[in-house]
Amino acid sequence: MENIIKNYKYHYIIFLIIVSPYIINDIYVYDDIFRMQKGYYGWIDDGRFLSEFFYKIMSLGANNIPDLYPIPLILSGVFFCFSFKRLTNLFNIENNLTSSLLMASLLSCPMLVSNFSFRYDGAFMILSMSFAILSLTVSTKNIYLNVIISSILLSFAFSTYQASVNIFIALSSILFLFNAINKNNKLMSDLLVNMITVFISYIIYSKFYLEIFEQSSYASNFNKIIQFNDDGINILLENLTLSFNVIKLIFTPVISVILLIIFSIFIINLILNKKINLLLLGCLIITISVTILSSSGVILFGVNAKFYPRVFMGLSVFFMLFPLIISFVSKNNSLINLCTLAISLPLILVNQTAINSIKNEINFSNQVSEYIYNDINALGLTSKENYHISGTLKVTPNTRNNINVFPIISHLIPKHFVNFYDGGRFTLMKNGFSNITYNKTKQNIINKHKPLRDNNIYSLYYINDTVYLIFKD
Repeated sequence: MENIIKNYKYHYIIFLIIVSPYIINDIYVYDDIFRMQKGYYGWIDDGRFLSEFFYKIMSLGANNIPDLYPIPLILSGVFFCFSFKRLTNLFNIENNLTSSLLMASLLSCPMLVSNFSFRYDGAFMILSMSFAILSLTVSTKNIYLNVIISSILLSFAFSTYQASVNIFIALSSILFLFNAINKNNKLMSDLLVNMITVFISYIIYSKFYLEIFEQSSYASNFNKIIQFNDDGINILLENLTLSFNVIKLIFTPVISVILLIIFSIFIINLILNKKINLLLLGCLIITISVTILSSSGVILFGVNAKFYPRVFMGLSVFFMLFPLIISFVSKNNSLINLCTLAISLPLILVNQTAINSIKNEINFSNQVSEYIYNDINALGLTSKENYHISGTLKVTPNTRNNINVFPIISHLIPKHFVNFYDGGRFTLMKNGFSNITYNKTKQNIINKHKPLRDNNIYSLYYINDTVYLIFKD
């Protein structure tokens, strides 16, 4: 027990610091709003059977899922700290403080704000990242046993949250660079083992797990892989463009300069240690390229790819890459820690601004729901269940200001009132409405009617037993 506390205390502290703003905010976003009201699990339909098992165990086998937050998140965090410590051991980092700060640089990636914001899903997203990291650290004397254990662990990552496989791919490329710098004779064998691991784990997941736990047609639609023909290449290029347009929003001038300075320190150390050569430069280019592409990773090959912020969890490895490679060329823990803090602190500022914006938007959605309920009640329409919602609830001035400073926030804030998205009707039901169903008749019917209520946020109509709620976005 003393060794566990000694080896992991900094990791636990860092993890709790990172997740504490989400726990304090006590928010519900997207699917959380559905689950809190209906109490369903539903992750097997998304191809995440292990996530469902995780919550079934946490819920003591109950048919409906209770709100256990933040216990599942904290338990997942304990496992994550264990996995991450094994990762830094793999890279010969023995200092626990340095290891924990590197973990902070990974968890400080702004895209993870989207993952951590989920009250239910956030726990198994961290669990999935843990499996992806742990699968890289398997080390036995038998290479075949390594592949088997790693493949099973990575298949678990697929089965909790598919996008986490990108973390394994990115970390594999960093291990490739680490072996190249240290002239490790396992350079190519490790690379081959990791490539085989990805292939086998996907086969286990798609041909075994999904045969037993069938996905819904909705989820299967997003898993269709492009064909390698002209149309497929065009889709891939379009996906790359869409992905890049989201990722670039994180890189403010300050963050970009800090990364450049850290990279310069790395290059200078390579030169001083006389380790730089054409082969190493080639390995460096490969590592950086793979790490960047792993930001969205396998999703790039999807025919119907959706680039939600939460699928970019692979980008977290990119931010950790820069201070981590300093440890490859220097054993000066103070220098490594300084570089880690230099990139982590600006990212944390972006994250906290995003978290505040999320809280602000959710409060505004609830407030607007109450306005709507008061109008509906005054009109005597509270018993009506048919609703038509069009438009998008406008962003508050506070959040608009935050977006102007950190543009990535525009992708991180939840948008619940967006046309017929279920988040809108469930937000209304969360705030006093009875069961609401959508009537998707054409909106142009309102052109012949005057609104019963009209303000700068929305207009209300009641036509043919249907309430029309039109947001002025």
